[in-house]
Amino acid sequence: MKNTAQNKSIPEIYASKSITKYIMDLVNIRYVKSGLTIDCIAGGMIVIAEKVQCFGVFAPNGIFVEQSLQTRGKGQLIPDNVVLENIPYFDYDAVYLGNVDDAFGHYILEHWTRSYAFLNEKYKTMKFVIVNDMRFNPVPNFVTKLAYLLGIPSENFIILDKTSKFRNVYVPESAFKLVRYSSIEFGEIYAKIAENVKKEYDFEKIYVSRAGLKQRKVYGEEKVQSIFKKNGYHIVYPEQLPLEEQIALMKNCKSLAGCAGTALHLALFMYEGGNVYQIRRNKIKDGNCGTQYLITEAKKLHLTYIDASIEKYKTRHGENKAQIIGVNDNMKRFFDDNGFKYSPNDLEFDKEAWEEYLLQAKKLEALRLERYGGKSEFQVNLLHKIVKFLACFIYNRHKRVAFRTKLRKRWGIL
Repeated sequence: MKNTAQNKSIPEIYASKSITKYIMDLVNIRYVKSGLTIDCIAGGMIVIAEKVQCFGVFAPNGIFVEQSLQTRGKGQLIPDNVVLENIPYFDYDAVYLGNVDDAFGHYILEHWTRSYAFLNEKYKTMKFVIVNDMRFNPVPNFVTKLAYLLGIPSENFIILDKTSKFRNVYVPESAFKLVRYSSIEFGEIYAKIAENVKKEYDFEKIYVSRAGLKQRKVYGEEKVQSIFKKNGYHIVYPEQLPLEEQIALMKNCKSLAGCAGTALHLALFMYEGGNVYQIRRNKIKDGNCGTQYLITEAKKLHLTYIDASIEKYKTRHGENKAQIIGVNDNMKRFFDDNGFKYSPNDLEFDKEAWEEYLLQAKKLEALRLERYGGKSEFQVNLLHKIVKFLACFIYNRHKRVAFRTKLRKRWGIL
């Protein structure tokens, strides 16, 4: 069931008119669902092809089960020419969870979204199967840790790396679609995980910082986070803490702040009614405010969006390029509206961070030019668009992927 516009919360936005419009356009097409379905496939097969990212659930007659398509359907290949004979058979019911990913942020949003089935008594004692199509060895620790924290017994959690057939395969509808919807069930997954983490802290205000990252740190963040610290925020570097510690910190958090990214997705483990302050770190409109909005809607949190980017070279949200934030007019207005205390020195331009930012930006640009044989960013982007356009004329998905890869190699843009 889709939330009506009247039921939506509206984020508070500190940004230019164009960015504000961009954010609201994202918000207006996103919604929260409830009452997700779980399909039962008698004699179903979980197929894993030799190619990576090529997997899915099939009926005994070899027909692909559409509900097993990975959240966005991007990157997943549907196996063709499925062999129906000599497949290992397991005489028990299995719940299909999707596939493993080695990026924590993507995993919790796109790959762990079917696990709400475990919260239903009907499925609680079944085997829960997740596909290791990328053949990770070892599988990232957070995969088994999240299953354990949700309450799935280790003997019932199966990481599958070869095609298998089961008595019944239950395929839950995905509880989160990255560019469109979230769900009540999605929020319930992480509420249960938080409940099962017994440790908790008394910090009601937390700032999750990227300043400790070795790669893709945000320049200028130390100056911004120091103002939050002066106003009662506990500074946390999530990547330096075990997962259970990160979750424990969120349980009593009433106000969570930080730059856009995975760390702020820890809002999934907050209780209802809190505030999330997302700081924009890039100039190009493309960002993940829509993603954070879906998280806050599923958890019934209020989102405030602050555009603090002061970068010279415009970037997109997820690019591997230097990014910098500062106390610009948007950030100052946010501080003033919310009663933050600061000194004139806190507002001064961070010259040291700016110089570091420029140095890193030039270094990364040199590496980019070396990688693409001296092609400008405009040329590379144009060639990618041409490849994408030409691939549209190829019907078979496998052949489209192979075509794009071959052409990108030939043109030196892979």
